[in-house]
Amino acid sequence: MQYTVKKPINNILRVVDPTGCERIVTGRGLGFGVKPGYKIEAETVERSYRMTSPAMQTFRTTRAASLRCTSSTQSSTPP
Repeated sequence: MQYTVKKPINNILRVVDPTGCERIVTGRGLGFGVKPGYKIEAETVERSYRMTSPAMQTFRTTRAASLRCTSSTQSSTPP
């Protein structure tokens, strides 16, 4: 699966998945050299958070309480 980058913020990215759902993804070095419109592979993502309410689809109104962890660390090696 690939994500399309909407906004890179250091090692945090605001992305859109293939179904059109916005997500916040994190990972070591994930945002390095990435620009809006770039595609990233799901295997490079360490953690992924998705909006649980359609009303929360905009980045500015997102609150920590409305996010839910959807995946754990992909790598089995410690950081």
